[in-house]
Amino acid sequence: MTKTQAETNAVHRLVRTNYVIRAGAFGWSFFVIGLHGWQIGLGGTFWLLLALQFLVYPHFAYFRARLSDNPKRAEILNLYFDAGLLGMWVAGLGFPIWIAYAALHATALNAVVLRGFKGMGISIGAFCFGAVFLSAGRHIEYAPYTGELVTGLCFLGSLFYTCPIGYVEFVQNRRLVAAREALREGETRYRIITENAADLVAMVDPESRVLYTSPSYERIL
Repeated sequence: MTKTQAETNAVHRLVRTNYVIRAGAFGWSFFVIGLHGWQIGLGGTFWLLLALQFLVYPHFAYFRARLSDNPKRAEILNLYFDAGLLGMWVAGLGFPIWIAYAALHATALNAVVLRGFKGMGISIGAFCFGAVFLSAGRHIEYAPYTGELVTGLCFLGSLFYTCPIGYVEFVQNRRLVAAREALREGETRYRIITENAADLVAMVDPESRVLYTSPSYERIL
């Protein structure tokens, strides 16, 4: 079955929302990790990989999900890819504590919002797999400390990353409450009409079981 032009042009809400969040967060990460790499004297290969991962990859992930036959599933898989790739970066940098915390916090938060504790577990597992995969067979020098500026930026980044995620959930909850209120008002209007109408009003299910009868129905029958 081929997609119509409208279906092709439409972007799933999850894909669109996560694209904005991912692009912003990875842009910030490029700055912070780049600053850390500059402070410890990493060379040209580091900067090339850094640009590909944090400036190019978010757009690749977006178009991959957008063009998928199942954009929501593709975007959820993108979140797990994010976790695995960031785990590799943390291992490659020598497991700096604040960078590791910020990366693990962000990826786990994304997953738990969308898939609950199951998603969080998969995300943490992907992060650990990425770290172990890069470390296997390589000598990784343990370097847990970061400069004061990088540490502060990691702290601020985690704080300001959590706030937009929380705001998205706040907006969705407001919409859900408004939808429930509209449904409740519609049900109230329907009940007022049916209970005061002279017509016989009844509702049955496909097995002919009576689900509702109006007062007029009861009075006459």
